[in-house]
Amino acid sequence: MVTDQNIVLDQIPFIVDEDELYRKLRIEKDGEHAGELQEIIDLVSPLICPKAVFKVCDVETMEDDLIEICGVEFASRVLRKSLQEVDDVFAFIATCGNELENLNIPKYDFLKVFWVETVKEMALDTSVDFFTDFIKKEFKLEKLPSMSPGSGADNIWPIEQQKQLFSIFGDTEKLIGVRLTESCLMIPNKSVSGVCFSKGTEFIGCKLCDRENCQKRRAVFNSELKAEYAV
Repeated sequence: MVTDQNIVLDQIPFIVDEDELYRKLRIEKDGEHAGELQEIIDLVSPLICPKAVFKVCDVETMEDDLIEICGVEFASRVLRKSLQEVDDVFAFIATCGNELENLNIPKYDFLKVFWVETVKEMALDTSVDFFTDFIKKEFKLEKLPSMSPGSGADNIWPIEQQKQLFSIFGDTEKLIGVRLTESCLMIPNKSVSGVCFSKGTEFIGCKLCDRENCQKRRAVFNSELKAEYAV
């Protein structure tokens, strides 16, 4: 199943679900801010274009906390342990697209900025759903767990290893408009990267993270599992 080619998905359909957006923002359609929000929807709808790129990569587990993916070495005990029975993975980057990065909205107009960020997050969700469904259909898979650098506690898979992950694809900004900052954050900010895999240990980083009051927590913290992974 291994291939050396980047597979780019840059025609992902996206229509702003207005009912869902109003619900997320807790705005009534006949409320005070409805007119302004509709203007934002009309502004971004023709522009935003979610994208994703993935590559099927071979995996070679190594000693200690090291693992090699597509010939690139990573250091993460949790990643190595999760992939120790896996022969190949799908390295990926998904994004809302960079079309909204230079909108003419003043940064001090916090409300409208927040509305745009919410639309971008919805577009990112669409991108992730599209590329995972694409992989499942293309490769006849049922489950596709994933791991991402910087997700959860710092010592699970350090965010600094975004650099190695991005190096797998080459010029990611040219491919799908995503670049890394010096601090390894992605621009556009509504982007996600990582690896997903069809077998091995189904991993949810939240189980190893004892960070409190996390709005995106998907599973309860498991102290026994954290001890097992020694992180």
